[in-house]
Amino acid sequence: MYRTTAVLIIAATFSPTCSYAAFLDQILRLDAVTSEGEGGGYTWQTNAASWEDGHFQAWLPSDVQILDQDNSVIATIQAEQTFVYYEADPVVKLNFSVTAGASDTTVTISSGLLEFSPLFPTVGIASAGISISDSTGDSVTRSGLLDGKSFTAHYNGDSASGTLFASLLSDDSAGLFQTSAASDSHGIVSINDAVRSMHTQFRFSLSAGDQASGTSVFAVIPVPEPSLYRAAASMLIFAACARIFRQRQKGRRSKSDSRSSLRGDRNKYLN
Repeated sequence: MYRTTAVLIIAATFSPTCSYAAFLDQILRLDAVTSEGEGGGYTWQTNAASWEDGHFQAWLPSDVQILDQDNSVIATIQAEQTFVYYEADPVVKLNFSVTAGASDTTVTISSGLLEFSPLFPTVGIASAGISISDSTGDSVTRSGLLDGKSFTAHYNGDSASGTLFASLLSDDSAGLFQTSAASDSHGIVSINDAVRSMHTQFRFSLSAGDQASGTSVFAVIPVPEPSLYRAAASMLIFAACARIFRQRQKGRRSKSDSRSSLRGDRNKYLN
């Protein structure tokens, strides 16, 4: 009984609270600009009704083409591999697949800004990966445009206004009809501010006609206050003392019962 109670209290003490109170301004934003300066964009709008028990996930319904003023394709984002997942705890996951048009293309793929009640203290962790494939027979290159990297994770704002948590994925290339994959990670790292929002972004230059596919995750994890550790330790000590006391009481009753039994036997023989 005491042990079970202590375990339940400690589990409640160290388990993060799930408030399911989160707001998302958009699901995903794709921008594409050719080397000639022609550009366009697409915003995948959110639907608040899609949240369920603090989770939001969606696949892109169909392929999306970004067109220039002449209706030429700048870039195409493929629905089959474009997936987003947001969690109010909070977590941001962003997966994509994009193919450049006839020119070298600057591709920017941004998550929505996930906002929630402030969390402090916390730790953060981020990871990302991109694979590139040459489809035209003249090699493929990916050049990061975020201070030399292709992925960033920010908190308390988006990539323009937030605090940088992680900058990942250096440049990559592959030969004729070849594929290359790269991955990178950062964390687990303490965050010294109260965290109120999260945002991730891929931004890179992709060679003409070639494909890039990416995955990423950015998570912020609440950390118990030191006082909670002390409270949990006190509960463990209390449970241990209660168990010892209980065992001693049980031992005393057992000895008392044994003595009563011996006296009864002695009286029986004397009579």
